[in-house]
Amino acid sequence: MRYCKLISRTESLERVSNSFEIFSNLNGKVKSINANTMQPNWVYDVKNKVFVSPTVIGDKIIVNAGYNLCAVNAKNGQFITNLKFVHPLPHEPVVSDGEIFVIDENGNAFCLDQELNTKWQFEVNNY
Repeated sequence: MRYCKLISRTESLERVSNSFEIFSNLNGKVKSINANTMQPNWVYDVKNKVFVSPTVIGDKIIVNAGYNLCAVNAKNGQFITNLKFVHPLPHEPVVSDGEIFVIDENGNAFCLDQELNTKWQFEVNNY
């Protein structure tokens, strides 16, 4: 992950290939920029502030939008799906072995597949 100061209000930058970069910002926009020309490929509006880096898994961009995780197509910026949570997610999603892991503000852990279906969850209050 790198940070970029050239683009106004940019939160983060994630390289997803040799030809484009993914940005998220506090205005709720997720942007794909051509790394060679610096021209936008697409912009997706999450409609919520994005405070952490988007995560790349396969051909999807996973965006943490507070109480929601949103999946966007990395090639064209089209909405794929989202998953709502009871408590906000303060950290960026982590990807390992094709699975997505998130923790809510209460410490509850969730493992999701690439389609944002819950594979398992661990609730701290039940431990």
